[in-house]
Amino acid sequence: MKAAGNYAADLLPTKIAKSNGFSMVLYLDSKTRTRIEEFGTSNFIAIDSKGKYVTPKSSTILPSITNKSLLQLAPTLGVEAAQKEIQLEEIRNFKEIGAAMETALGSLPLMKFIIAMKSSGQHKAMATRY
Repeated sequence: MKAAGNYAADLLPTKIAKSNGFSMVLYLDSKTRTRIEEFGTSNFIAIDSKGKYVTPKSSTILPSITNKSLLQLAPTLGVEAAQKEIQLEEIRNFKEIGAAMETALGSLPLMKFIIAMKSSGQHKAMATRY
């Protein structure tokens, strides 16, 4: 049931992304479409320009034990960590971007983002992984 309830809405966008050569989709907040929420089936994680581990803070994101563990582990390795609102424009300055996947898979680094404006003026972002 979890897969049907949580991931069914991602099937069509993922199909469209894959037909355009991308492996996953990145969702933005539904109100302004300017803040990063999460990837289709995983949490968004990044290392910002100052070396801080950052991940979106949002009430609409499903909790992730992997992301929670990374938030707790980072400071023990000397890396500052924070959950915060992340604007889409910020990704241009991140040193690393990744996806916190299911616990068994850990995290996945991503190679590039392509950001485009839809004809309606809304941002869309798609990612291709290493």
